[in-house]
Amino acid sequence: MDIEWIGENIVDILVEHDIISNIVDLYKLLDFETERVVRKFPWFADKKVSEIKSQLEESKKKDFWRLLNGLGIPWIWKKTAKDICNWISKNLTQKTTLQDISKYMTDTEFLTSIYWVWEKIIEWIINYWKNNQTLLQKLQDLWLNFNCYTDVSENIWAKHFCITGSFDVSRPEIIAEMEKNWFVFDSNPTKTTDIMFIWEKPGSKATKAEELWIQIYNSRDQIIQEFPFLKDIKPKVEQQKWPVQVWLF
Repeated sequence: MDIEWIGENIVDILVEHDIISNIVDLYKLLDFETERVVRKFPWFADKKVSEIKSQLEESKKKDFWRLLNGLGIPWIWKKTAKDICNWISKNLTQKTTLQDISKYMTDTEFLTSIYWVWEKIIEWIINYWKNNQTLLQKLQDLWLNFNCYTDVSENIWAKHFCITGSFDVSRPEIIAEMEKNWFVFDSNPTKTTDIMFIWEKPGSKATKAEELWIQIYNSRDQIIQEFPFLKDIKPKVEQQKWPVQVWLF
């Protein structure tokens, strides 16, 4: 869920002191009684507890793919979670709830139609969804986001992109901005990749992109013109006292 201040060490402490035993219990930290107990621990200063509470509230608003990724279902990594959510979104005309999502997550035929989601993953998804309805319902009752619907055109949500070469902006920033605009990142070019960003000293991915006839963007002006939301990313070079090469594309 990318909840700041809650890393493995914090979770270990909370489990060891019987504060949490599952992911729903994390949100008990928002309760006054639990907060009062936690503040007695030497590792939880007032500021840290306040920050944790703030981040937990923010996590409720995050995209459903993050929750799906965070449930601990085997092989449901970020890309798979995003692919599933995008595929569900394609079939929607309105916002969804847990009950709506459950129809898709227990539908073998639907899950089979998603590229890269193979038989064993489908088995794990269906088993998890059927066996953890109580936990999932509690998450919805806590107001976590179970909405997969997004009002974007089909030609946008389906676009996959890949990057190769060196540039003066960080790779995570470009990927994050593209994903905010409903593009899907491929770590390597495949037949489903639509867009390839290529810059200085590209690797073998550039050759692969040409072989697959993927649309290539190989200049900053060209990229900014087509994807104007990337123009505000500041080069890291400006923050250095000496020249440095930072890998991005």
